[in-house]
Amino acid sequence: MTFSRALTAVPIIVLALGYLAYVRSEYVAPYFVSPSGCGPVKVDIKRVNLSSGAHVLQRSFPVNNGGDPIEERYMNAVALNLVQNINGSGLANSRGRKPFRLNILFVQSDSGLSTGSRFDGFGNSPRLTSPWVRIVGNDWSPCTMGAIFFRQGRQIARDQMEMLAGKPITWEDRRDLSESQMAFYREEYVREVLSVQKPSERLRKMKEIEARIPADVIFAFYNSPQQTIGYPGVGFHSLTQTSSQGFSNHVNAIVDRYFSGGGQKLTIADVTQSRHEDTGYELSNLRRL
Repeated sequence: MTFSRALTAVPIIVLALGYLAYVRSEYVAPYFVSPSGCGPVKVDIKRVNLSSGAHVLQRSFPVNNGGDPIEERYMNAVALNLVQNINGSGLANSRGRKPFRLNILFVQSDSGLSTGSRFDGFGNSPRLTSPWVRIVGNDWSPCTMGAIFFRQGRQIARDQMEMLAGKPITWEDRRDLSESQMAFYREEYVREVLSVQKPSERLRKMKEIEARIPADVIFAFYNSPQQTIGYPGVGFHSLTQTSSQGFSNHVNAIVDRYFSGGGQKLTIADVTQSRHEDTGYELSNLRRL
């Protein structure tokens, strides 16, 4: 190639590179591209409890720290299922030299709904978005994946309400509720509802206080074990414990669905309308408001 021809080719090369950069920035692949160089999965696990403020960094898998056995079973079940999906999809293999880094964050809260950007430290490319699990990738580091699992009592209450209703419910309130707010709602529920003896009158009272107490909070109190007339149970935490096994199956079904090409943004309606998986997440003993 002559010097003059080389100079002529430079603008073409620059334009081509510019176009590729534009395509790269505008298009996000819906699923991870399998890099042949990724080796076995290496898991880092971090747990955050938004209710207590506790942060725990754990670099071992499976989780076994002598804590809540229900919570540990859930964490091990969903983490193992994710690793199996990564291996089954070919993203990682035993022959690769570079470890496949899987960063897992477990977010626990009784009265929270947090799925916001403050947890987005694992990658620059969202791959799966839902109220229960988010998966993010890194466009510049293909042997890296981040997964955030949300186990939050208030979201579980809303899921159960929608499944009971058989249709989506529009939720305008996306706030995390503090312990002091929950204590205030609990006192009002005791005063206005539990002090009434007749069941029909209690239902009428619950409808009245919906203007002051969120419907999902009332639902959680109404379906909590009520030990005495002065204490309405533990609300969201009770639903979280009762639905534990079904919730693990529910989360695993969402991850399986994602890796099989079943969608990137999922709501409870997306999962329950198809009924293609029987997760046991829908509790049969709950009462409607």
